[in-house]
Amino acid sequence: MAMDFQSAMETFAEAWVAASIKGAPISEISSQ
Repeated sequence: MAMDFQSAMETFAEAWVAASIKGAPISEISSQ
């Protein structure tokens, strides 16, 4: 369970960074 949660957080972090680099608003990311 902990590993799944860690993987999910890592995936979210990578997606957030990628979106931030592209200049996407944070509100757009959190709504997905």
